Amino acid sequence: MAEAQASGLPSVVCGIGGPWECIRPGVSGFVADPGDEEVFFSKIELLLEDPRLRDRMGRAAREFAAGMSWQAVLDGLTELHSRLAGVRSNPDVYARP
Repeated sequence: MAEAQASGLPSVVCGIGGPWECIRPGVSGFVADPGDEEVFFSKIELLLEDPRLRDRMGRAAREFAAGMSWQAVLDGLTELHSRLAGVRSNPDVYARP
C-alpha cells in the first residue's frame, strides 16, 4: 500500500489486516468491509471513471506516504513509549545527522 501511495495511487483495500491502516478512507482511498465484494469493486470502478477524484485522492495518498519514513515511524514510536512510561521524549536523540 505504501508503495502505491508514494506513487500517487489511491487504493481500495479490504478492512482487515494491515493495508487498511495505510488508508485515510474517502481521502487517500477506500476501505471495504471484509467479504463485501460489491462495495470493493464499486469503489475501484468509481476511481477508474472519475479522473478528478482519482487525482485528488492520489495527491492525498502521496502526502500520506511521505509521512511514513523510517524516521517518522521511529519518532512516533518513541513518543508513544515515552507517553506510556510517563516521561518526556526527546526525538532529537534518535535523529540521524
